[in-house]
Amino acid sequence: MSMNFTRKGQASIEYVVVVALFLAIVIPLAYYTYYNVAAGNVQLQTQTAAEELARTADSLYLQGVGARAQARVYIPDGVEYGVVRSKEIFFLVRGRNGNLTEVWRPIKGTGTGDLPITPGYFALDVFYDANGNIVFNYTGVTSGGTPVPTPEPSADPGILLFDFESSTNLTKTQSSGAIACVRTNSTRYRGTYSADLAYNVNAGGNVSCNAAFETARDLTNSGGLSFRLKYSTEALTVKAWVYSCDPASPTVFEASFSTPAGAGSWNKITIPWSNFSKAAWSPGCLSLNLSSVVSIAFALGGASAMNGSMWVDEEYAYPMEAEPTPVPEGFKRFLYTYPPTEVNASFNTTAVANESSPYGVTKTITNTYAVPGTYLFYSWYLHPALLAETDFGANFTGRINAANFETSAPAMSFIIKMHDYDPATGDKTLLGSSDLFSAPVNGSYDSLPYSVFTNESTLSAGHRLLSEVWITTYGYDQMPSVRYNSAWNDSFYLINVTGTGFAISFVPPTPANASATNFNYVYFNASLSRTANTCILVWNNTNYSMAWDAVNRVCYYNRTAIADATYPYYVWANTSTGDSNVSETRTVTIEVNMTPQISFVAPTPPNETMVNMNYVYVNASLSLAPSACKLVWNNTNYSMAWDAVNRACYYNHTLVADGDYQYYVWANNSFGKFNASETRRVQVSAGAIYSYVTSFSAAWGSVHNLAGAQNASDGDSAALVYENNSGAINQSIVNTDFATNATGWTYSVYGTGLTAAFDAAYGNPAGSGYGRASGKNRHGYAAGATQFYYAKGTPASANLSFDRRVRTYNRGLTSNFTFLLQKPSGINVTIFPTSSFSAVDAAWNSTVNYSVPASALNESGAYLLWIIAELSTENPARPDLRIHFDNVRLDVKPYNYSYNVTFLNAGVPAGSTHRLQVRYRVTSENATLRVFNGTTWNQAASLTSASYAIVDFLLNNAEYNGGAVYARYLDANATGDTVQNLLEVEYQRVMTTP
Repeated sequence: MSMNFTRKGQASIEYVVVVALFLAIVIPLAYYTYYNVAAGNVQLQTQTAAEELARTADSLYLQGVGARAQARVYIPDGVEYGVVRSKEIFFLVRGRNGNLTEVWRPIKGTGTGDLPITPGYFALDVFYDANGNIVFNYTGVTSGGTPVPTPEPSADPGILLFDFESSTNLTKTQSSGAIACVRTNSTRYRGTYSADLAYNVNAGGNVSCNAAFETARDLTNSGGLSFRLKYSTEALTVKAWVYSCDPASPTVFEASFSTPAGAGSWNKITIPWSNFSKAAWSPGCLSLNLSSVVSIAFALGGASAMNGSMWVDEEYAYPMEAEPTPVPEGFKRFLYTYPPTEVNASFNTTAVANESSPYGVTKTITNTYAVPGTYLFYSWYLHPALLAETDFGANFTGRINAANFETSAPAMSFIIKMHDYDPATGDKTLLGSSDLFSAPVNGSYDSLPYSVFTNESTLSAGHRLLSEVWITTYGYDQMPSVRYNSAWNDSFYLINVTGTGFAISFVPPTPANASATNFNYVYFNASLSRTANTCILVWNNTNYSMAWDAVNRVCYYNRTAIADATYPYYVWANTSTGDSNVSETRTVTIEVNMTPQISFVAPTPPNETMVNMNYVYVNASLSLAPSACKLVWNNTNYSMAWDAVNRACYYNHTLVADGDYQYYVWANNSFGKFNASETRRVQVSAGAIYSYVTSFSAAWGSVHNLAGAQNASDGDSAALVYENNSGAINQSIVNTDFATNATGWTYSVYGTGLTAAFDAAYGNPAGSGYGRASGKNRHGYAAGATQFYYAKGTPASANLSFDRRVRTYNRGLTSNFTFLLQKPSGINVTIFPTSSFSAVDAAWNSTVNYSVPASALNESGAYLLWIIAELSTENPARPDLRIHFDNVRLDVKPYNYSYNVTFLNAGVPAGSTHRLQVRYRVTSENATLRVFNGTTWNQAASLTSASYAIVDFLLNNAEYNGGAVYARYLDANATGDTVQNLLEVEYQRVMTTP
C-alpha cells in the first residue's frame, strides 16, 4: 500500500516538473510574441493616424484657401511627440525597448500646429488659412461623441519668469502709435491667461509692453530667454528688451527676431543671452548683468507703419544646456567610411598600411620631408554596398560632423573637402569644404575636437560621397609629426532624408487606384526594393499579414468575401535592420451587388437647351463598370461604348433632324442590377445662325479681353467685367455744428484755472468750442470730444479740416494742439500732429486741411474724435489765453465698387425664333442680366453660379430689336460695396431658327 502511494507520488512530482518546464518555455515565448506584436501595433496605429492627417491636408491643399475639414484619428499609448512641420506630419513613437521610431507622412502644402500625443480618439479641425498655411487644431473628442479635455501643453524647462496667471505689473510706452498691454483669458498657450499686445504704430513710431519683477531676478545659471508667441503677421521684426544692472535706473539690452511662418498658432521663440546687446539710446552699464534682471519687454516700430496683434505666454529663462534641444537618435541616419584610403604620392615617406577598421582609429605620419605647399593627405568614401543598402539615390542631404588633428610643427593647417564622386568616370564635384584651420601644436588631441565642418548638399544618384583631408606646410623642411584621428567619422549623418530607407510599390494584379471591380475578392502584390522582415496589408484600418515571395521580391495577399463598399488600403513593411516604410494609399470599390448611379457629364447638352448642329454627344458617368449601357433616344435604344479610364458611357448621335427630343441612359451590372438616368430634353436646330457679341458700352465698370467672348469653343476664354470704384461723394462723419449748443460735443480739462466750453456768440460764423487758461502761471490741457459711428470698411481716403483762432490778453506762452481719433478697440491714432502756435491775438485762420491715414478708420463701431489744446500763461497780472475751434470736419471717401455693362449682338438675321445664350460665372456677388426691347430693359435672368453655367433665354420680337440685341449686366448690389468683384462671360450669342 505504501509502495503504491510512493510510486504515485513520484509520478505526480514528475508531472509537476514537466509542466513547470513547459511553462518556463511557453510563458517567455508568449510574452515575447505579445511584446513585439504590441510594439508593432503602436507603430501601425500611429502610421494610420499620420496617413489620415496627411490625406486631409492634401485634400484642403487641392481645394485652396478657405477650405476646412475635420480629421478623426486614434492616438495609441507610446507616442511621445507629434507636430505638423513644414511639409510633413511627424510623430515619435517609443518602443518597449526604449528606442524612438519616426513615423511621418509628407503633405503637399505647408502645415503648422501641434498634434495630440495622449492616448485616445481625437477630432482635429483643419483649415487652409489666408497666409497659405494648413493649420491643425485638435479639440479632443472621443469616438463616442463625449468631449474630453484638450491636453494642456507641458511646461517648458528652465526658470519661469512670467506666465500671466496672477496679476503682473504690465506697463507700456507709446510714441506715434498705440499698444494694448493687458492680461487676457481669451487667448492663451497654457493655463488661463496670456499677455495681449494689440498694436498700431505709425511710420517712425515706437511702442513697447513691459513686464516687471517685484524685485530683481538672478538668471546667471540660464542660457537665454524662451517664450510662446502667437501673432497675426509673419516676418514681423520684434525687439525683445531686457532691463538689467541698476534696479533704480536699469540699462536696456535688446535682441531682434522675426516672427516665423505659422501666424495664428503658438510658436516657441528662443533667444540666447549672447544675442542681447546694449541699446544705443540707453545709458548705463556696458554688458548684460544676468544677476540683476529687472524686467522683460517687447517693442515694435520702424520706418513703416504696422498694425496687428501679438500674444505672449510662458516666459522662461531656459537652462544653459537645454536649448537648443539635441536631435534625438531617431532623427539620424548614420554613415560610415569604408575603407579609408592613404594618399602619400606627394610625400617622401614610408607608406602606412590601410586601417582595417573604417572608423575609430588613429594614424600618425612622422619624419616626413615635405616641400612647402598643399598636399592631399587622406581620403575616404561611402562604400557602394552601404549606398545601395541605404538607398539614398538623389535624396542625399547630410553633413560631416568633426575631425581631430594634431602636429608638432609650428605652422601647419588642414582643410576638409566633400565631393560628389562618380565611380564610373572618376570625376568628382566639390560639394563643400571647411575653413582652413591650424592644427594645435602638441594639442590636447583626444579630448578637443578642433574643427567642425558642416555641409548640406545633394548626392547624385549612383555616386559616392568622397571626403578628403588636405594638409598645408609653410616652408619647414622637416614635418616632425602629424596625427589624424578618424574616430569621429561615425558622426557623419543625414538630415532631411526624403525617404525611409527603401521603396514599396504596388504591381499587378493589384487594382489601380480609385478603380472598381465586379468581383468580391482582390489580389494585392507589393514590390519591395529590399528584403522584407514583416509585411502588413492595412485594409480599411485592419491589419492582415502578407506572404513574402523572395524570387519576385513581392509581398502578396488575397482578400476574399468582401462586401460592397469603397475601401482604402496600403502596405507597411520593415527590414531586419529596423527600417520601415509604407506604400501609397489606394482605394478600390467592390460593386458585386451595387446599383449603377448614372449622371450626365459634358459634352452632353444641358436640359431644355438648343443645339445648332445635326448631331448630339451624350456622355453618362457611372459609379461602376456596366454590363450593358443604352441611350434611349425618343424611345429608341442605342448601345453606348464604355470609357474605363473616365468611367463613362458615350454615344455620338448623328444626322439628327431639327426638332424636339427626349433621352435618358440606362445601365446594369453583371449581376443584373439596373438603373436609369434623369430624362432630358434638347431642341436640335441645325439651321440656326449665331451672332456673337460684337461690341459693348460701359455705364460703369470695365471690360477686358472682349475678344474672348466671341466663341463658344475656345476653352473658357472669357470677357472679364470688373467693378470700378465710383469714388463715392465725400461724406462728413462727425458733428460739425457749433452754432447751437454744439450738440454731441463734450468738454474736459486737466489742470487748474482752465476751462473748456462752448461759445454760442463767437465763431466763424458764430458758435465755436474753446479752451481757456485764465490767471497766473496756469498750465494744462483742455479737450473736446464727439462720438460718431463708422462701419463701411477702410475708406479710399479721409481728410480732416478745421478752423481756429488764438486770443490772448496780457500774456500767454507758446502752446500746442492735437487731434486724436480713438478707435472702437480703444487704440488712439494721431490724425493731426501736435503743432505749436504763438499766443498772440490772431484772426480766424484759413481752414486747415490734413490727410488722415485710411488705416485710422479700419474698424467698425463707435469712434471718438478728440481736440486737445495745451494752454500756458505766466505773469504779469491777469493773463488770459484762449484757443477756439470751429467747422471741424472729418470727411471720408469709401470704396464703392459696381458695374453696369452692355454687350451688343449686331446684325442678327431674322427668323421664326431667337434665343439669347450666355455662358458665364460670377465671383462672390451675383449679377442681373437684362435685355432691351427698344424702350425698356427687361430682366432675363439672375446670374448666380460661381462655376461656368449657361443662360438660355427666348427673345420676343421687341427684344430681337430688328437684329440689334442688347444685353446688359448689372451688379446685383445696385448701390455698390467695398469689395471689387468680377463677372466672366465666355460667350454671348443669339440663336436664330429660320
